[in-house]
Amino acid sequence: PREPDRKMAADGACSENALVRKDGAIDDVDDSAQPDIVVDPMSHTFTEVAVDGVSTETQEFTITNVGDASLQITDVELSDTNAPFTLSALGSVLVEPGGSTAFAVTFQPLTAEPVSATVYVNSNDPDEPSVPVLLNGAGIAPQIELDPASYDFGTSYIGCVSEVPLIIRNI
Repeated sequence: PREPDRKMAADGACSENALVRKDGAIDDVDDSAQPDIVVDPMSHTFTEVAVDGVSTETQEFTITNVGDASLQITDVELSDTNAPFTLSALGSVLVEPGGSTAFAVTFQPLTAEPVSATVYVNSNDPDEPSVPVLLNGAGIAPQIELDPASYDFGTSYIGCVSEVPLIIRNI
């Protein structure tokens, strides 16, 4: 292979990255430019969302390119598609240096049990090709308590009535 022609730039400095175009002009190519992804926040815990089939909570996540080359976002995916989290569309798949885009996650709990999932933001960032964003949540729902929890009526004869006061609470 032939070595590229090296020429002095207009300012008289010699550069190994200066390439001569066919028209004789010199282009400086910076091979060290790379995208650098930052996702904020890196995790979120959804709280106080009622398990009623209607209530939701939404959190927005910002993806910023702090690098010096274009960031290409190739995918934003949820680790567990059965989890009660929904991803919105990404604002843009191409983020210029210093720019940002966003996506949102909506939580609509199905039970009062704790649930976790991870959103993976995949990109062309060479040192962080996949950034995990941790999601946690638990719905709130009424929980019944009976007092007494159980009672033994003993032997009951036909025609006799036995009563026990019962207290019902939402704990």
